[in-house]
Amino acid sequence: IEDMAEAYRWADFVISCAGANTLAELAVLGLPALIIPMRSVARNHQFHTARLFSARTGTRWVPEEAWEPEKLAADITSMLRDREVWMAASHRMRNFATPGAAIAVIACCEGLLNGA
Repeated sequence: IEDMAEAYRWADFVISCAGANTLAELAVLGLPALIIPMRSVARNHQFHTARLFSARTGTRWVPEEAWEPEKLAADITSMLRDREVWMAASHRMRNFATPGAAIAVIACCEGLLNGA
């Protein structure tokens, strides 16, 4: 995908790996998702990221080895057909988001570099 902003505007639901940047984007957008951590990344860190993210947002996550297409498809379809369930999932994502976090981290680093 070359234009992620456009893809996010178009999407009602995302199936994605558990990269930190992607999860942050989904949270800020309040975009419900199914998270599948990639086993091939360093020390399987996406597994732990997905587990923690799910615990805080209620986002469904599934390790690659536990993939059950029919059950997952039914779960996703059910969410997309029930506006209240979708809205609740979106709300949980947005509540977890920290808009402006990158700017705050940069300001903190600059303060440390300047001896503040």
